Amino acid sequence: MDVIEAANILPKGDPERKRLLSIVVCGGGPTGVEVAGEIQDYIDQDLKKWMPEVASEIKVTLVEALPNVLNMFNKKLVDYTKQVFEDTNIDLRTNTMIKKVDDKTVSAQVKSAKDGSTSMIDIPYGDCTFTKCAPTAQVAFQEAHPTPTDNIERLTKKLSKLQEKLPGFVYNHQGSLAYIGSERAVADLVWGDWSNVTTGDWVKVSMFGRDISKE
Repeated sequence: MDVIEAANILPKGDPERKRLLSIVVCGGGPTGVEVAGEIQDYIDQDLKKWMPEVASEIKVTLVEALPNVLNMFNKKLVDYTKQVFEDTNIDLRTNTMIKKVDDKTVSAQVKSAKDGSTSMIDIPYGDCTFTKCAPTAQVAFQEAHPTPTDNIERLTKKLSKLQEKLPGFVYNHQGSLAYIGSERAVADLVWGDWSNVTTGDWVKVSMFGRDISKE
């Protein structure tokens, strides 16, 4: 909101106003897709009511190095996600590899789908985490189980001996679910039905909207 308010005091057409109202999400996995969808929902459902003159200028861009977003989902769901992004004006840029991020721009290498040639682009506009598994709630929940419960100080002193006894982590994939904005989601489930997981939040947002106040 600080950035949006800063942009609001600048005149329309000012390059700095355009830069401040450009939001770039790096990475087209479940987290990146959900972040882009939630931001666009916030703009369409809340900011347009309170700051319509600014909301119409905000541009959300999702950058992904691979040819598609949500590569762990089947093609039908990926295509559906692309269509939702197009309908909600989220600028999806695939085959676009981030090369550098500074305080004002994201520099990316774009690969042409036609001839494979590459070119550099700068997108005006950040915490990166590398994990073996996807950064989703089910992974974090399952990883918590191997955590030792004995006294930490005592285990630290005997760590070299106890490492062999500690249970290893084996990830058990139970399906994938990603919110893509506009009260829509894609789900590639192994078992069960997760449809109720997000229903409560959607109902709350539909009835009361989002809180845009700053504490």
